[in-house]
Amino acid sequence: ERNLSAYIKYAAAAFLAYVGINVLGMFIPALAPTGMLDMVITGVALLAISFITAWETQMLKRIYYGVAGNAAMESKMSAYGAASLLLAFVNMFQILLSLFGRE
Repeated sequence: ERNLSAYIKYAAAAFLAYVGINVLGMFIPALAPTGMLDMVITGVALLAISFITAWETQMLKRIYYGVAGNAAMESKMSAYGAASLLLAFVNMFQILLSLFGRE
């Protein structure tokens, strides 16, 4: 199992750049990427959110082993982990819709 912590800052930067580009494109439509550039940016965002999800899974595994035996903390961390992964999968689904839901 490879530790992904060294690369998470690049994936997070790529995902934040994707969000920034989309927000900028909402307010200034002339700056919104179109065509092949949009597909490439969306593909990079999909890779970034996939990487972030894998890193979160590793982090949750480490946290679980750290709180093993403490029932109250296990309960809290399982709720936190579920919410964290839900958000990651919702983002991934939104990016997939953006990529494959074109006309």
